[in-house]
Amino acid sequence: MKVLVAIANYGNTHTDYLNRLIREYQSMPYEIDIVVLSDTVKVFGAEIEVIVGLPARDPWSLPFSHRKLFIERADVYDLFIYSEDDTLITRRNIDSFLQVTEVLQSDEIAGFTAYEIDGSGNYSYPAFHGPFRWIPGSVRKYKGYTFARFSNDHSACYLLTRTQLRAVLNSGGYSTIPHAGRYDMLVSAATDPYTQCGLTKVICISHINDFVVHHLPNKYFGRVGISQEDFGIQIEALLSANEGSLHLLRSDKEEGAGKFYFEPIRDDILKLIPPNTRNVLSIGCGHAMTEKKLVEMGMDVVGIPLDSIIAGCATARGVKTTVADFDQAFESLSGSMFNCIIVPEILEYVRNPEEILKQCSKLIAGDGMIIISMTNINFITNVIDKLRSRNSIQWYSLLKVWRTSTRREMSQLFARIGLKEINIIHVFRERLSALESTKVTMLKDALARRIVLAARM
Repeated sequence: MKVLVAIANYGNTHTDYLNRLIREYQSMPYEIDIVVLSDTVKVFGAEIEVIVGLPARDPWSLPFSHRKLFIERADVYDLFIYSEDDTLITRRNIDSFLQVTEVLQSDEIAGFTAYEIDGSGNYSYPAFHGPFRWIPGSVRKYKGYTFARFSNDHSACYLLTRTQLRAVLNSGGYSTIPHAGRYDMLVSAATDPYTQCGLTKVICISHINDFVVHHLPNKYFGRVGISQEDFGIQIEALLSANEGSLHLLRSDKEEGAGKFYFEPIRDDILKLIPPNTRNVLSIGCGHAMTEKKLVEMGMDVVGIPLDSIIAGCATARGVKTTVADFDQAFESLSGSMFNCIIVPEILEYVRNPEEILKQCSKLIAGDGMIIISMTNINFITNVIDKLRSRNSIQWYSLLKVWRTSTRREMSQLFARIGLKEINIIHVFRERLSALESTKVTMLKDALARRIVLAARM
């Protein structure tokens, strides 16, 4: 089998990682040609070809150099591999990719997700952050293999057989012109086959260890991503899932945009929960770090999960979960009463926020409280930051917000339902934290990144 490997390498900071990649490929029993795409002249040995030059002025355009290379040599090789210079693809990955390619549909392609390791040998999976998630209902089984869709298509690499490369070329979407789209320019170089060439990336969850690749710097460990335990919980949930797997935010159809699934502990919400609270209902429960803290504080916590896959993480943290459907969940909770209901960044992602609040109000105990956190989408610094951001997916996420995006709109919604606002917290970016002490409400409303309100009936 003839293999063409293209590796993007800008600057010199990743030279050690790149050399490791080269050694790995050279150890494989294939006929492999390695091409390094670089911004400057570099030497990696007589057998390594180096192509120098940026396709555009932006340094992030460098990875797009591999498109021209693949197009020119489309008929010479059997397998085409593109990766960034810190993503380790092994023979096991390649062999597994080729095996499952034989059973997948012609418009599906096997993909990978990255992992990192800390000094103690603990694993983390950095693609699992923000709104990215497994897609409920995406599970498919073919000839002993089980596959599912993950909404984050980026893994800093992709593999294409010659047939698949021809398909993406014929799609007209495999542009050689550097561009940003659903993702920023750097990421678009590694995701275009999935996002604009007609191929759907699926991950083989039944043989998941064959479809993970090592992000060598391990720089996101402890900052972004989920643990091996949580990763395993979701894989098990997928393997036991059926076509009817539920997703709470049915209106949130833009993959990778919307409500965050993997939030840290929300101290801004915790500080508003009354000390005598015995039971809590969490609307839109994701990774459940805040809910876990409440359980540790001795509270009985029930969660309406964001979907039937993430529900397993909440259950593992001591949260009692309902089905991931508003109507079914509220029906199952009929007659229950809660001292506190938390609604973190949910109402802006549903078409009927008033109806959701009405249903919540029926479950509030006499002196109970409802705490609502919302993205303050209209505040000027957020808009400017998103417009300046290279990460297009962040701006897409903003565009998904339906309504109830300002404190005034939420206060009006409270009044219609009969809720009385009793407390408010403005949460600022770190550089604006000094504004927390100001008494100018209009200024705080305009500049807070999010607003947390507490109300009672």
